[in-house]
Amino acid sequence: MFRSCQIRFVISCLIFFLIFVKAYAKNSFKNIQNDKSSTIIKANQVDGDQKNMILRATGDVEISKGLSKITADEVAYDKKNKKIEIKGNIVANNLEVGRLNSSEAEVKDDFTSGYFKNAEMIFNDGSYIKASKVEKKNPISTIFYNPIYSFCPNDEIANNSDNIGKKKNFAAIRSKKTKIDKESQSIKTTHGFFEIYDVPVFYTPYFSAPLSSDKKETGFLFPSYDRNNQFGIGVRLPFYANIAPNKDLLITPKIGLDGEKYLITNNFRHLTSYGQYDLSLEFANNKINSEENDATIVNRSSNNIRWLFQGKGDFDFNENFGFDYSANTLSDSSYLRDYQNDYLNYSLTQANFDYIKDRDYFAIKASRFQELENYQDQKQQQFVLPQIDHETTFRSLLFSEQISLKSNITAINRESGLQYHRMTFIPEILLPFNVYGNLINAKFLLQNDFYWFDQNYKYNENHVDYKKTQINQRPKFVLDWSLPLIKKNQESTILIEPMASFVSTKSVLSYNKIANEDSQDSELTFSNIFSDDYLSGYDRNEADERFGYGVKSSLFNNIGEFFVGLGQSYRVNNETQDVAIKGYSQSNKSNFVGKAMYKFKRNFSLSYTFQLNENNYRNDINEINLTANYDRFSFGTNYTLIRRTLQNDTKREQINLSSSIKLLNRWKISANGNRDLRTGKILSKRIDVYRNGCCTEFGFYAIESNPENFNKPVKTYGLNLTFKNL
Repeated sequence: MFRSCQIRFVISCLIFFLIFVKAYAKNSFKNIQNDKSSTIIKANQVDGDQKNMILRATGDVEISKGLSKITADEVAYDKKNKKIEIKGNIVANNLEVGRLNSSEAEVKDDFTSGYFKNAEMIFNDGSYIKASKVEKKNPISTIFYNPIYSFCPNDEIANNSDNIGKKKNFAAIRSKKTKIDKESQSIKTTHGFFEIYDVPVFYTPYFSAPLSSDKKETGFLFPSYDRNNQFGIGVRLPFYANIAPNKDLLITPKIGLDGEKYLITNNFRHLTSYGQYDLSLEFANNKINSEENDATIVNRSSNNIRWLFQGKGDFDFNENFGFDYSANTLSDSSYLRDYQNDYLNYSLTQANFDYIKDRDYFAIKASRFQELENYQDQKQQQFVLPQIDHETTFRSLLFSEQISLKSNITAINRESGLQYHRMTFIPEILLPFNVYGNLINAKFLLQNDFYWFDQNYKYNENHVDYKKTQINQRPKFVLDWSLPLIKKNQESTILIEPMASFVSTKSVLSYNKIANEDSQDSELTFSNIFSDDYLSGYDRNEADERFGYGVKSSLFNNIGEFFVGLGQSYRVNNETQDVAIKGYSQSNKSNFVGKAMYKFKRNFSLSYTFQLNENNYRNDINEINLTANYDRFSFGTNYTLIRRTLQNDTKREQINLSSSIKLLNRWKISANGNRDLRTGKILSKRIDVYRNGCCTEFGFYAIESNPENFNKPVKTYGLNLTFKNL
């Protein structure tokens, strides 16, 4: 017999001193077989029977081996039979990515197999498996007999296992047998009953869940439900495929309860060394309820299969070169309206390659437009290829002047219609001055446009005949002035800045000799009142001269930020074009455009933008935006009023409201709506109820869409319930 001792010491076993064991690594079965480490026993008191080759340890016993550690009250090691008997307050840490509590156990001396009685396996997130017996078959497989698997994360149990059983399990699976398989990193259950608060809900012959909650696992996700006018009642059954650490695929069939309709969505994601992209293909069997609710649907597709392809990607090959794309293409023009309650006028697919270095820029873009509303325009859908933009900035030669050269090449192709080609070169010189605090910028530029057209009208459409080739030049001179006046003290800062601008533009050709492909109607606002061009694009430019004048002022203090701005423009001549600049009355003077704003940190923001009629100072255009965010509550509203004028045929008045409330720590409710105040019609409304629980994510939504061209609203309802760790 060895003499007892009251101090803790270490025994490295070889009868009692060197025993090599097969340690395991979490993610590799190969490591489980090959790694070797010794078993170390620590205790307050150790004695042994050398004749029978038995070692006994008592008092704060600790057995450690590789990543695993077992603590208990008593241990008896039988070297002859290579087994360890363990009793009293057994805790095995990191045995299966958590800890195992038991009252009695017996394990092989290399820890590769054994059993535990009255055991509880507590995972790191507080979920657990409780069983009358746990058998460790081999280093990678552990079986629980007649267990209950409570898969809900629980911080109270994670911190103290004594809390197991004090409250009913919200969700659990009770079965005949549950297996932890470390090779597949999964928990597998056979012949189980899914329970809510200990009440059986449904039977499942087989069930598998990932062992670690942060590990992506291939398998079915929990279903969700939705209903709308066209599809009816449908159930979504998503399947997730973990292809690789940087690739995955989500397949989501939506099946109608009538057994006739289906909609399948496939989402693929891929993370590369240069960036990431995703692709989505959705297709349906065209069995919707085809009531003619949307007046814009003139010819709904009769194809057996209808589809939608979408995707996006963003890549940075180095610090200068990049590529991005956004794909949106549909089998027919009414697909979005029928299946997604989306009422876009067109879809757009784009690809863009760009090079940026210092102030130099070069980009090649391709764009494809798909008409979704006007059926007659579908033959003239635009395919833009190529669209090339380039800008080079040169070093100043004399003082602080900025010299640049811009260019653009655009080709627009159609199945039938005008084939459009343009090349534009714009040399530009900017001269900045500071004269006693007066900031002056003088800019000179010359826009040179070269056009050539091919009038390929296959269907005898009505059209304007343009000369095949055209050359146009547009010289422009811009002079901007501002005088920032700033006053500061300890409590506030005041800025008052009067501003003025002069723009002179000429054109060699009149606008009716050139096709307009890239310029649209514009509207004066305070954000563009001092711009040197009110019209976007290259095909249309302002003519002759105009003056702009106004002021903006700001006040910053401890109660927030205040801003007020007002401006007006005056044209020397009021030349009419086929595009309009909304904001000018019958005279050459524009309306007064302005903005007033108050902002307090991130909690509150209120802005008012307006146009005052220059004749009678009536507020023809009004827009109010308000946002408020306080702790658990957020609110936002937008109110727009556009009065009837010579440029606006009808009065428009709408209001949008949105709000969200976070209730307690789990529930969140949000609602939004859009109402046409002129007609009293509610254009859209939506409510979402969301709960992020410790075990589940629950969501319910209800949507009603009723655009102006609808005979009756489209209603959609959805329900989603997801259990965590499954």
